[in-house]
Amino acid sequence: MKNKLTSEDIDAIQAQCAEQVWEPFPGIAVVAWNLPNGFTISDQSGCIDPKNYDREIGVGICREHLRNKLWELYGFALKEQFGRGDA
Repeated sequence: MKNKLTSEDIDAIQAQCAEQVWEPFPGIAVVAWNLPNGFTISDQSGCIDPKNYDREIGVGICREHLRNKLWELYGFALKEQFGRGDA
């Protein structure tokens, strides 16, 4: 039975996620990932002055936060399986 997640595991999960990016207001980025099981997670970033907004930085921040959510969600799911003794 698997008893840990690795960065490679998270990479593989992330690669399977469908991604949507949009900018609903000046200086705001929203990124949503639809996970392989159909669950959706999202994050947003923004800046104080829209003149300073850099889409690449904003989306990158969101992706980093979403990747951290993958660690939490899939870590929890693995702990649930491990705690029950699932094979």
